[in-house]
Amino acid sequence: NDLAIGIKLSNTVNKLFNDESNNDKLNKIFEKINVNESTQKNIKKNLVRKYIKTAPISELEQLGLSI
Repeated sequence: NDLAIGIKLSNTVNKLFNDESNNDKLNKIFEKINVNESTQKNIKKNLVRKYIKTAPISELEQLGLSI
């Protein structure tokens, strides 16, 4: 179900950005997708969403993420 996956994906991205305990995970993702501090937050969120949607499951598991 695409809608359910979309909702889970949005929830995962929001948790990453809103919970400071996830900063390490977020920084690892930023390194993988070449995002830096000057990138606007909304663009970062979209790039992280795209990364999570397309990354191999094994890579997401290493980060402690799942959708």
